[in-house]
Amino acid sequence: MVVCLDDSDGFKIFVTAGSAPCMSTFKPVIPMAEEGLPSAIDKGGQGFSSDSWWWMHEMFHLGMLFHYSVLGRQIQDEVRSLESSMLNIPFYTWLSDDKDIDDISRSSFELTRDIERRYLDRMSSLHKDSHPLYNRYWRRIAQREGIPLAL
Repeated sequence: MVVCLDDSDGFKIFVTAGSAPCMSTFKPVIPMAEEGLPSAIDKGGQGFSSDSWWWMHEMFHLGMLFHYSVLGRQIQDEVRSLESSMLNIPFYTWLSDDKDIDDISRSSFELTRDIERRYLDRMSSLHKDSHPLYNRYWRRIAQREGIPLAL
């Protein structure tokens, strides 16, 4: 989470909702928004669940680790570009319920999910980076947590 403050008690809150900030989009959220966060954001728990935002991002993150040399820079560039498009939202207060910002927030979650799905699809046709011990470690983590890695 990153919070930007201004001089008039306003702020902007950005969250990743994922475990890997270097490959996650920081998305704007409004604490008291009527629509709130995507429904999958509060699902999770021990072990993989395809209904969980966090676990689906973790699957993307692990896949990216196996294909970093080919996809790392592309993913980072796309994530940073999406973030840049959201930085100029206005500051708001705790009780704000600005529909425009809420729409931007919801859209940013959807666009992030689209990026992750697109790259997960690409990963299945690529060879893994050649780092046997590194790959074995992360493959065991994925197996332990039940994360499907059809990559």
